[in-house]
Amino acid sequence: MNFSEIIIAFVTVLASFALTILSRYVRSKVSAADWSNAIFWVKAAVAAAEQLYGAGKGEKKREYVRNAIDFLELGEEEKEILIESAVRGIKE
Repeated sequence: MNFSEIIIAFVTVLASFALTILSRYVRSKVSAADWSNAIFWVKAAVAAAEQLYGAGKGEKKREYVRNAIDFLELGEEEKEILIESAVRGIKE
């Protein structure tokens, strides 16, 4: 294992931890029903983007998802957290 792999692993763990903390914070600001609705639509948009664009093309997929969930009454930070969470769920 070389140094760059260690750094990548560390950053991945750190990002997962940060997403968990931010996710809990956002949940405290949004009602449970709104949160469930937002999760549903973000997961659907991420799955659709993955199917439409396939592997790679991350920025095109992110733009597609952002446009698809534009109707959600959440801040940009909350939307990004949900998108990253949904993407991480697909990768696992």
